[in-house]
Amino acid sequence: MKQTTIFSKSKGLQGTIPYRYRSTQDLRLSPDGKSLLRVQSPLIDVTDEVQASDSVPSYLEEINIETEKVLSLDAPRYIMCVEYYQNGQFLLTDLDATLLKGDLNPGSQKTQVLRKTSKKRQELYDNITIIYRGILGLSADQKYAVVSGVSGEFKYDESGEVKNSISGVVDVFQLDPLEKIKTLPFTKINFEDQRISNIFSQLNTVCISPDGSYIAAGSLSGIIQIWNRKNMQTVRVINLKYEETPRDIHFAPGRQPLCAFIAGCENSFYLIDLNKKRDFKLSAVQTFDWSADGKQLAVGGGEDGAVLIFHMEE
Repeated sequence: MKQTTIFSKSKGLQGTIPYRYRSTQDLRLSPDGKSLLRVQSPLIDVTDEVQASDSVPSYLEEINIETEKVLSLDAPRYIMCVEYYQNGQFLLTDLDATLLKGDLNPGSQKTQVLRKTSKKRQELYDNITIIYRGILGLSADQKYAVVSGVSGEFKYDESGEVKNSISGVVDVFQLDPLEKIKTLPFTKINFEDQRISNIFSQLNTVCISPDGSYIAAGSLSGIIQIWNRKNMQTVRVINLKYEETPRDIHFAPGRQPLCAFIAGCENSFYLIDLNKKRDFKLSAVQTFDWSADGKQLAVGGGEDGAVLIFHMEE
């Protein structure tokens, strides 16, 4: 296995800057593997930094892997996720779950807003520190996109304490032409402390199956919810304990409705079969990947460094 290192930080980030930047916030290889999109965004850990993120730009670049030539792209504000799109274009989402489209063709690097966050939801965002909104998922045929967000309203008790009810949501879009099909509400666990309820209602991972048939999302509270995209009905709700926050949800390619994710500090691996309603679990898994046809699953992790190969049809 040959390793190639291209860049560590953008030139614009090598000098003195007032914010700490992630070396890489998000990364996407092009379909032909010849280039990649890289996002570098400021770290935001406290309320003041979240509110100040409007004035702190992200750095968005396309890098040619062979020549290491860098094309700087328009990044109007804090970018959460980026995806290659059709005809030399790309999609991205910002911290307020705004969906934007950009062009990689020469002379056309400006991004345009496809869907801006509603005024009501923007007011909600302005009043609460939520940093897991705007996570983007794209179907393999590029017909559908899903974007995470939150919704709700603020309520106050007699003492002036905020008693707000916030819940995670998934916005489902049809692309070309753009149309929001549905906002899917996410199952919420209510804690006695509303602040805790709001924090754990955030969705930190979303995805759509390669064929666009299923949508899945996971929250900080340890809940996985899966929907049928055609009728927008919930197929499964998996309730893990809140210590097991799910991440890296992916559907298998092919016709089998299989969903997998890793959760918690112990890196538990879950494989969900939506047809047979049978779940499979492994411990201490660091990473996994499917073959292009979905017939094989590779799982890596554990202290012994073993890599396990599962043949899904057997």
